[in-house]
Amino acid sequence: MTGILDCVRIVMSNLYLDDIQELRTLLVIVLKQIRESGAITTRPNISEELKLVSVQCIAEALRRSSSDVLEVFYKQESAMLLGQILLSLVEFIEKEKYRKLV
Repeated sequence: MTGILDCVRIVMSNLYLDDIQELRTLLVIVLKQIRESGAITTRPNISEELKLVSVQCIAEALRRSSSDVLEVFYKQESAMLLGQILLSLVEFIEKEKYRKLV
């Protein structure tokens, strides 16, 4: 999974996201790799490499989004997706072991 997310991150670094659906889709793809479907926590026993690349993907997706897309994204409709991202990041920080994630 790490290789796939790393490829997604590299492709994203050469794109400019100007559609809210593109941003949401990319973030959902990342979250599906690190969170159990329907669970309130991240997957057990996630490697540190997967944690690192998922954080990098999330950061790159937000960094490569236009200001219009971000303005639409940071509204009530995206509250659940934003909440899952933030919960995942907090869990990573609480359980971080070896590498600097951000």
